[in-house]
Amino acid sequence: MYSPQLAKEANTLNKYIGIFENKLDLYNLFVAYYSKVSPKKIQYFKKVKKTNDEEDQTIALYAKNLELSKREINEYIAFLKN
Repeated sequence: MYSPQLAKEANTLNKYIGIFENKLDLYNLFVAYYSKVSPKKIQYFKKVKKTNDEEDQTIALYAKNLELSKREINEYIAFLKN
């Protein structure tokens, strides 16, 4: 839901399930109500861009000189640490 107020109103509309004889009438109520509500833009979290550290640049340089991939260099470093 967009807001707590809209969630509360949806919960209120759900109480009317017993009043209507069929689901189509209830559906028409929901469509009539929510078509009048203006849509709001949902703010999503943005990805944090990874900055190039000196370590990443050094690994890239080693990978280029030794003709290996960065992943292989990182695995070798992890192997040496253990």
